[in-house]
Amino acid sequence: MELFYDDIDDDIEEVYFSPLDKAVANQCIAIYDIVTNVYIGSGILISNQGLFISAAHNFNDVEHACGAFFNGEPYKIKTLFIEYDQDPIKDLFIGELVNFKQYDCPIVSLANSEWLSEEKELKVCGYKSVGNIAHPINKGIRISEKLYVNQYCPTVHIRAPEIELNIDENVFRGIDLNVKKYGGLSGGPIYGAAGIYGILKGNLYLTAEYIKSHIPS
Repeated sequence: MELFYDDIDDDIEEVYFSPLDKAVANQCIAIYDIVTNVYIGSGILISNQGLFISAAHNFNDVEHACGAFFNGEPYKIKTLFIEYDQDPIKDLFIGELVNFKQYDCPIVSLANSEWLSEEKELKVCGYKSVGNIAHPINKGIRISEKLYVNQYCPTVHIRAPEIELNIDENVFRGIDLNVKKYGGLSGGPIYGAAGIYGILKGNLYLTAEYIKSHIPS
């Protein structure tokens, strides 16, 4: 299988993206089915040794094993923790990239989100099947001929979650994201000035506080 980076959207100026946007984008991971090469969702590196987090549903409904594509390299994945349920909603995957090549750039770390007020402006980043939406990061991934994805950094705002959802608000918080438009970003980071506040699940995000409490010591 051939995997390589491919620049797309060359007409987009880099001025759209802050150093934080670029740093977070560089930590993003593409999750894919290693048999079919079908792209599944996003993840985010949280250590220089290959530890990463994602949404568990990216792995739960896949027929074959998943692989990860990071920094121009394909990796096998070692599962360290997985939690998935619908009632109440749980959706966390913690894994390790096997035989990880050292990543020497500074890591944007997890940051507590409990102080964030509603309507706080944040961003979400991750990989999405190529489409015509605003502000693409100028980096794409092609896996064989079946996958062509690009990174995006749309702006979102915190809001009250839909009341019919059975969630613990200490675990999940709501955001105003058009899920159909941004499919593929699941498991990608929700971030702001202080760091990464959580990871995306639909129009919710799983809080960094909850994630940190489940990272193996």
